[in-house]
Amino acid sequence: MIEVISGAAISENPDRYAGLYRLRYEIFGGRLGWREVLRNNVDVDDYDRPDAVYIVVFSEDGTIVGTCRLLPTTDRYMLSEVFDFFLADQEPPRDRKVWELTRFGIKTEFIGKTSLSAFNEITSQLVYALWRTCLDMDIESLLAVVSLPIHRLVLRRLGCTPAWQSHSVKIDNIPALAIMYDVAPNILGQLDRAEGFSPPVIHTALPVDLVKVA
Repeated sequence: MIEVISGAAISENPDRYAGLYRLRYEIFGGRLGWREVLRNNVDVDDYDRPDAVYIVVFSEDGTIVGTCRLLPTTDRYMLSEVFDFFLADQEPPRDRKVWELTRFGIKTEFIGKTSLSAFNEITSQLVYALWRTCLDMDIESLLAVVSLPIHRLVLRRLGCTPAWQSHSVKIDNIPALAIMYDVAPNILGQLDRAEGFSPPVIHTALPVDLVKVA
């Protein structure tokens, strides 16, 4: 099961979502060794705000096994502040239809699984929910700072063609780049047609003003 929820709602039910921040620490502090998250066995930063949107993947036993975060570019976001060196002389986008994707990751023991043409089932479900959420929120473009392995093994194989990308820079010895993706509905169709893929059950509980009215 996958939940789509706001930061404000998470703060109202901290026990249910405590595993989210522990998982992020495991991924970004442990597996990737990011120095800025090596503290207190959790990864919480200044961008975990009430207006952030979280996509959270739960296993059958209720364990959080995958997550990502969306930030509006109309407020502070990581590419505009922390990773602004990727932009060179460009101004960071400020648009209600452009959001930033951050903290995308899945639990370590799922990394080795192979399905859906060699990329992970949990990752595929997370990407599906991400794209579904963007369409529901009328998001037209996604900004992200991603490692080259994530870009090549996940997003590019899904057919996510960058509308723009920066030069590559090493962050804690891992090559990364800033990318903007256009949110196209065809990504959902490609996943739907993939052998063995079943669209996940997605429970969305977002404020009315964030969801597109049909």
